[in-house]
Amino acid sequence: MQAAIVPFITVNGIYPDLLIIFLVYLSLRKGQVFGTVSGFVIGFFFDIFTGGMLGAAMFSKTLAGFTAGYFFNENKVQYNLNSYLFVLIVLFCGALDSMFYQILISKNIEINFPVLFFKQSILPAAYTSIISLIWIIFKPKREAHA
Repeated sequence: MQAAIVPFITVNGIYPDLLIIFLVYLSLRKGQVFGTVSGFVIGFFFDIFTGGMLGAAMFSKTLAGFTAGYFFNENKVQYNLNSYLFVLIVLFCGALDSMFYQILISKNIEINFPVLFFKQSILPAAYTSIISLIWIIFKPKREAHA
């Protein structure tokens, strides 16, 4: 889905990472270990299907799943998934994922850190978090039964 849909919504070379949204969802729902393993598996399949550098997405998605797992709290699963905190976690984990992925796939030894940080990390993460707002806005709310 990432490789098929995302090219249609890319803006000036900046694309959202739908896999990060899914990974953060899994991590907040099931916990840090599940998120870490899910990040590894998602990254592995991303590397295989895109033909990219094997291991780059595996590492960055594993790191993102591990980080998102820090926000897991079994008493606040629904709150974390249904509040704007979800969007902030997607922003943070997306920036982390994008930065490490770009560092690992870069063939240039000298990396321009401001460009890496802003254009290749913060902007895609912000776009991804804006897309994750769709989840918060349109997700059906459960009514509490007394």
